[in-house]
Amino acid sequence: MAQKKQRNQTKVKKPRKTADIRPKVVAAALPLAATRGWDHVTIEDIATESGIAQKSITAVFDDIWDILGYVLQDIADKTKAEVGDYLTDDWRENTMEILMTRFDLAQDHRAAFKRLPRDLAKHPRTMRRLARRFYRTMRDMLLLAGFPAEDLNPATIGAFGVLYMSVVDTWSKDETPDMSRTMAAIDKRLGYFEHVAGYLARLPACRGDGFRTAA
Repeated sequence: MAQKKQRNQTKVKKPRKTADIRPKVVAAALPLAATRGWDHVTIEDIATESGIAQKSITAVFDDIWDILGYVLQDIADKTKAEVGDYLTDDWRENTMEILMTRFDLAQDHRAAFKRLPRDLAKHPRTMRRLARRFYRTMRDMLLLAGFPAEDLNPATIGAFGVLYMSVVDTWSKDETPDMSRTMAAIDKRLGYFEHVAGYLARLPACRGDGFRTAA
């Protein structure tokens, strides 16, 4: 016979799910950054625009630059998820797919990203912090594209970073409906990169504090 439940049995409350406020914060922050500049947007501004309490936002983000870091990581994660089924054995073709996907994901907030270099230039400490993230992002993009891992060193990653920033400049001004100017710029610059990558790959591999002597 089944046992009867005790009347005084304590019920265990299930933890209440907390809504993720990050997308709403980003949706409020990026248009503000586009119109006012990144360094003129405060958490208070974002709270007013989003309707989210300041203390709720500061529990997740320290400042506008912290929000930027989240946005960049979100774009990287979504890019990796979207291109997964389209990658081939051709790292150059894959790189084109990865870059165009990143730009497509960032397109709605292009005005905010267009202001970023100028606003960041006024904040050297933030630039240094984001520079480390940028380096890792360039490395991870090349690895995702299938660029030979044994050919990666700071020189090849740095050269790819220059390529990327050059294309970002083109993208920021590209008014074509299909981003054809951006695509053409990527193709042209990847040609340059492929040409020099063989030379760069022969440079000594780099440790954290300098170049290692080649074997």
